[in-house]
Amino acid sequence: MVGRKEIPDFDGLQGKRVAVGEDGSGTYLTARLLLEVTGVQPAQILTIGTDEALARLKAREIDAMFYVAGLPVKLFSEGVTAADGLAVLPITNRKASEFYQQVRIPAGTYPWQGAEVTSVAVKAVLVSYDFRNDNCNSVGQFAKALYQNMNWLRQNGHPKWRQVDLEFPLKGWDQYDCVRRILVRNPAPGPGPAAAPKPDGINPVMDAVKQMLKP
Repeated sequence: MVGRKEIPDFDGLQGKRVAVGEDGSGTYLTARLLLEVTGVQPAQILTIGTDEALARLKAREIDAMFYVAGLPVKLFSEGVTAADGLAVLPITNRKASEFYQQVRIPAGTYPWQGAEVTSVAVKAVLVSYDFRNDNCNSVGQFAKALYQNMNWLRQNGHPKWRQVDLEFPLKGWDQYDCVRRILVRNPAPGPGPAAAPKPDGINPVMDAVKQMLKP
C-alpha cells in the first residue's frame, strides 16, 4: 500500500480518498477485505486500475492506493521517485495481522524507500473446479507435476517461488482430495518453509468474502 507521506499507517486511511483496484480484481478483493475486517472507513473508495491510481496519487487527487503483487512491484520501482512525496504505508492493525501474515518490506526495496516497513502478505492460492467425476485424476497429476518440479521453480522461476509452501494450511479451505490422494505418495522434494499451525475459530475474512460475493 502506497500513500502520501503524511499518512502514518493503514489506520490513517480513515476519512481519506483511497484507490482499491478495479472491481473484481485481486487487489480490489484484498483491499475491501482489509477494510471490512479492520473497520477502517475511507471517505471515498475508487475502483480504478493501478496505473491510473498512481497517476492520481502523484497528482494529489487521492491519498493512497492498494496494489497486491509480489515484491518488488515494477510500477513503484520505475514510476515513483523521492520527489513524489510518497511512502509505503505500514499495516500493523491488530485485526489485519490476525488473518494475514505479517511481513517486513526491507529498506531499499524501492530507491525512494529508506526504512523497513511492516505490512501484511496475501497468500496466493491455486483453486480448481470440483472435478471429482471425470477429471479428478488430471487435477491430481497436475499437482504431482508441480510438486515434483518445485526445486526447479525455486531455482529458475520468480523469486517468490522460494516462499511457496504447498502444505500451508489455509483457514477455511481444505486440500482437494483429488490432489491429496496423489501427493500422499509423492511428497514435494527439497526444503520449503515450515507449515504454520492450522488456525481455528471464527473467520471474519471468509465471512467478508461470502458477503461480497453474494448475488
